[in-house]
Amino acid sequence: MSTARSRLGLAAVGGKIYAIDGSGGRSTLNSVEAYGPQLGAWALVASMSLKRSYHALVVLEGKVYAMGGHDDAGFLDTVEAYDPQADNWQWMARMPQCLELHAAAAMGGKIYVTGGLSQNNTVYVYDPSTRRPTHGRSWRAWAPLGMPTPPQRWVASSTSSAGTTPALSV
Repeated sequence: MSTARSRLGLAAVGGKIYAIDGSGGRSTLNSVEAYGPQLGAWALVASMSLKRSYHALVVLEGKVYAMGGHDDAGFLDTVEAYDPQADNWQWMARMPQCLELHAAAAMGGKIYVTGGLSQNNTVYVYDPSTRRPTHGRSWRAWAPLGMPTPPQRWVASSTSSAGTTPALSV
């Protein structure tokens, strides 16, 4: 990679690996690099419109979707889609709320997003086939995640290599 970066997103599509945005030292990046295994080298490709780090990425139908994250001013609700064939980014419908450090997955032609630093406990679903340019219209709340509230308890355990089972109760 020509640019050292952290807090980036990685995606694989079309036989290449894409390193997307992130942070370079004290500033947020908006550069994208693609690694082609057949050439064994990284190359710059089209940059996103916005700088972002701590964002979520998914690959759906041959495109890379970058959602939310953080720029130098704050949390983002913006979504951009990268088309590797055309080497360009396109604005998509904004998420219903700004998210950073969230998770995303693609399944059945839709994108699912939840979590993040905003302590979002709603799973949002996005269907790119119903894309509209206005804020949030293509996104909908799908299902809330369960959140423990007092006096509920969470119990976690694991087995060590010695065969003992330490437990943590909260």
